Amino acid sequence: METGKIVAFFEQKKILCAFCLEGKGGRLHLLTEENREITLGPNRIVLSSPQPLNPSLPRQTLLEKMKAAVENQERLRRSISVRDLWELVWEERKDFRLRELAEFIFQPPVTFDQEMALLRALFEDRLYFKQKGELYEAREPEKVEEIALQMEREAKQARELEEGSRWLARVWAGESVDPPPGREEIVRLLKEYALLGADAPDQGRAKAFLQAAQISSPQAPFELLVRLGVWAEDENLFLQRHQISQAFPPKVLSEAERIVAQSARGIRPEAQDMDLTFLHPLTIDSEFTRDIDDALSVERVGKDIQVGVHITDVATYLNGYREIFQEAMARATSIYLPDQRIPMIPPMLSEGACSLVVGEQRRALSFLVRFDEEGRV
Repeated sequence: METGKIVAFFEQKKILCAFCLEGKGGRLHLLTEENREITLGPNRIVLSSPQPLNPSLPRQTLLEKMKAAVENQERLRRSISVRDLWELVWEERKDFRLRELAEFIFQPPVTFDQEMALLRALFEDRLYFKQKGELYEAREPEKVEEIALQMEREAKQARELEEGSRWLARVWAGESVDPPPGREEIVRLLKEYALLGADAPDQGRAKAFLQAAQISSPQAPFELLVRLGVWAEDENLFLQRHQISQAFPPKVLSEAERIVAQSARGIRPEAQDMDLTFLHPLTIDSEFTRDIDDALSVERVGKDIQVGVHITDVATYLNGYREIFQEAMARATSIYLPDQRIPMIPPMLSEGACSLVVGEQRRALSFLVRFDEEGRV
């Protein structure tokens, strides 16, 4: 490499220009446009000027000349449309040298600054051309479209990360702030991370939001959800972890209201029905119980004792109501916890039409078992 030439190289994802002070022992001693002296191998150089500058010029003069060259290259770069260049050459399906591509844009002979301008443009917009060493390949339209979609997704994710992390940081600081468009997704990520930790499917994304927001507390996901009003301070994580919802979907509640309205008109007798109200069944529940779903009866039949177990026939009420039936099947049972109850069906049914309330007729499944004097069935 001749002393005095201006060279270009990549460093930390950007293009830098430098003045070659000396080439010795297979290494280049350079003065960069940032006024740093560095040593590089010749293989790091991607482009060099054809004509050298006078190496005896003062250092400040060399820096000013490099600065002027870079400014000119940037001005030229802004005039280049990489897409227009790609549309011009992609059908040739060949590899191009940088100078060949520059000759499609600038009037030959192409100058060093013009070639550098194109290098900068191709480095900034890498959608249309693939660099292969010193050559450039124009991508096929299908590949361009595929990469464009990927870049769009990545840009969207970057925006969401920036907006979401800024929002979380302000929430963490106790500020009241409007949520970003991706609030629901961020809440979902925080929920999964709070419940499953390292086993969360998207724990990487959840951690990225927290790290970008500079929040490092191990309890941060839970505390953020509390501050957002999504969870209570004493939220039952068992229910959350097993996706047991306390609320019923609107469609289920709508069907429940129709069932209540229908039951208010009385029970329509079926062929298999038997009126067992004469047995006077009784329930064994506390005075605060509202969902009374089973009862017992006892009567003497001759010398025998007949015991009846009567269970609310919930299926009869739900028959023909698809939404509420599927919800009941999914829940399978009511859940009783020390401080709350999660019903299988909406309370307006479990505490109303399906509850064995005294003085009200209810359809039930009855199992009658007769015991003799020896207690044999």
